[in-house]
Amino acid sequence: MPHFNGIDLRKWVIVEDKTRSLAPPIYNDLVEVPATNGAYQSGQRLGVRQIAIPVTFIGTNRADWMLKAKHFIGHILTNEPKPLWFSDEPDVYYNAILSGDTNLEEFVQYGRTTLLFVCADPFKYDTQETKVNLNDGSTTVHYDGTYETKPRFKITFNQPVTHFEIKNHLNERILLGKPAAMTDTIVDPEELVFMDTMNSTSNWVLPDSVDNGYLEGEMSSSGGRFYPSLYGVGISPRAWQGPSLKRSIGASLQDFRVDVLVNLENVGFETGMMEVYLLDANNVTVAKIGVEDIWQNVAQVQGKFQLGPINNRMNMYALPDIKTGWNNYDGILRIVRVGNEFRPYWAKIDQNGNHNWVLSQRRYVDYDSRYANRITQIQLAARIWPSTAPSQQSFKEIKVFRLNQAQNDSQVANIAQTGDVIEIDTATQSIRKNGEVFLINDLSSEFFSLFRGENVLDVTPGVAEVEMSYERRWL
Repeated sequence: MPHFNGIDLRKWVIVEDKTRSLAPPIYNDLVEVPATNGAYQSGQRLGVRQIAIPVTFIGTNRADWMLKAKHFIGHILTNEPKPLWFSDEPDVYYNAILSGDTNLEEFVQYGRTTLLFVCADPFKYDTQETKVNLNDGSTTVHYDGTYETKPRFKITFNQPVTHFEIKNHLNERILLGKPAAMTDTIVDPEELVFMDTMNSTSNWVLPDSVDNGYLEGEMSSSGGRFYPSLYGVGISPRAWQGPSLKRSIGASLQDFRVDVLVNLENVGFETGMMEVYLLDANNVTVAKIGVEDIWQNVAQVQGKFQLGPINNRMNMYALPDIKTGWNNYDGILRIVRVGNEFRPYWAKIDQNGNHNWVLSQRRYVDYDSRYANRITQIQLAARIWPSTAPSQQSFKEIKVFRLNQAQNDSQVANIAQTGDVIEIDTATQSIRKNGEVFLINDLSSEFFSLFRGENVLDVTPGVAEVEMSYERRWL
């Protein structure tokens, strides 16, 4: 019996004999040459697969089964392909979407129609993925699907590396980075100089001020997070108020990257404002980034970015493509400065560590060196509007990196450090490093397939644990 998008169709309808093909439509491209017998084959392709499922709606009367049919179609109409599988073939699924007419043949106590599912991707896929650990050097992988498939690679590094390569027996390869010659100098482009896992506030102190509001309340620590345990009594005239803490980062940085993991649970509450200040040695704001829900009766989180103190600032606000996309923001706030260019970055992070709802295209060049002071401190602030229900706000982790630039062609940068994870999806031709899009592959790279039979994969250098995963594809 059919199941579509997690729905067992038998709970809604009586399923009659379905029509499935042994394989997708097969088209051979033939070229006929005058005065020549037959034709020449110039190629072959597979067409769109169609699956027809006749169904019957049963009811006590026409109105009853029509109501069931109305609700049923609302459940199976999707705007993108979803998994379709059958109980007599439970180990594979199709990527299908409802298409065509659904004209009803109407009777008093039942109605009939035929559901036509089309598969633009004409293959069947295993419901369970296959995982293979690739050893240093060569690993032979036997692939027994009836059609080639696209693998995924998860690479966990156990030491710094300037390049990494995965190559198959056809000499197709994925190359990341650049090998270093014996005469080259290896440079760490990112040097971690400060990290706080937010287990204690003991090394933090009260700051002098915050922008646009009052310092009130108390910041506490619990379970690897800082959170505002008190916001204080409302002050007149009303303004944003709440606790704040700051501390030294133990370095004076010109080129830097600051990553702060935050959580702003705003849906069902009212207001919340989270800010990260980067300060110089004189407690002057060099840059600030944050997220906030500042509206009455509307759940919506926006990003904010500022250069300089409030009396001499450049500031901007940001929203994702869909205004509510950052609601219940559980993600990262980042500021990067290289030379005189600042780059803010916002992204939610899902349970797999992938960055989603990313906004990263903003660039600000400090032509007049108004915001060129070196940063030495970091400040956190969490605030609300008085007399409103506070959002749940927490700071979960801080990392500060010194950025080092290669000075000449004889300096080669590491692409990964110990513990970094790079994931490669050859189907989407995407590469992520620690969940973030990573544009480091060599232009000669080929996102190769696994072919039926024996596939020999070479991994170099031997500085990482490599897990390959895939689903077999079937005609």
